[in-house]
Amino acid sequence: MVRNHKKELSEGLRGYILALWEEGYTYRDIAHRAHVSLTAAYNTVARAKKYHTLSSLPRSGRPCALPARKHGIIIQTLRTHRFEPYSMIAKRIGTVTARQVRSVAYKARYRRRVPRRKPFIDREKAIKRLNWAQANRFRDWNTIVWTDESKIESGQAQSHLLVTRRPGEADLTKCIVPSFRSTRKSIMVWGCISHGYKGPIILLKPEPPTTTSTGRKKGGGISSKGYAEQVLSGPLREFLSYMEKEKGLPMLVVEDGAPPHRGKTAQKTRELYGIKQLPHPPNSPDLNPIEQIWILLKKRVASTLGFRSTAEEIWKATQVAWESITIDEINMHTGKMNDRVTAVAAAKGLHTKF
Repeated sequence: MVRNHKKELSEGLRGYILALWEEGYTYRDIAHRAHVSLTAAYNTVARAKKYHTLSSLPRSGRPCALPARKHGIIIQTLRTHRFEPYSMIAKRIGTVTARQVRSVAYKARYRRRVPRRKPFIDREKAIKRLNWAQANRFRDWNTIVWTDESKIESGQAQSHLLVTRRPGEADLTKCIVPSFRSTRKSIMVWGCISHGYKGPIILLKPEPPTTTSTGRKKGGGISSKGYAEQVLSGPLREFLSYMEKEKGLPMLVVEDGAPPHRGKTAQKTRELYGIKQLPHPPNSPDLNPIEQIWILLKKRVASTLGFRSTAEEIWKATQVAWESITIDEINMHTGKMNDRVTAVAAAKGLHTKF
């Protein structure tokens, strides 16, 4: 059967019809003057007399095929198995279809989204993050130099894993994918920023691993000695000196808890040059705005590199990308430190949107 789609009258036209009726016009005259059917004229007046409104009445719609109890089961199963597709949820329940699961999820504002990747935060780390946020609520972030190392890779594939969540649940522990350190080979760079300023970026030279008597490889990468020689004694010390002259303020350095930063050689080098630190909580890239600069940098590097780029080509592209980053782009992130600290405190040390 072909459904007859009727055009709905506007409230203005309904008001005109009612006004004509109140003036004593017949329904036939009203239909002729308003250019509507006789039935439309009659129904409009009847609705106004009975319900005292010119608006359309609520439609009952097609009744739901699922009982309310089944809705609750679907939502509970979705919340328990957030990373499973609707088809798998339907199989778990057994008496519903994937289409019904999707419909119930949609009405409850659940959507399938790409999960955010965040470092794993256990209870101990959450407490440290919360304590740090509370201790630094009123800090002057203009006196901070943000530093970090980063791996720059070419041809990195992105995951297409989806999670079922509501708006505002993106940073819930159950809705994220914990990220861990990558073991892939790539160039390692170090850089630093401060509010209103962009520091240097350098290519770090890792030490080759040594082979033990049993044939196992040991060490390699950036050691505390290498970090002290390549970073602390040179580019960081020079940038700190420049910042203190420019801003007229004593500066503090933020470094994460990587082993090269905590080694004895690095500690002695800081003491030698008077480099003072602001301690940084573990697994907290959201509390170091340079992490957002790395994301921006890697996107620009990836846009110019192919999958078979050499280390030299990656480094050249990295230098060009770093040069392209503007002070406004840096300030966009360094200027939100108060918001970041507030977000960590509100989340009780757990994940934030940053």
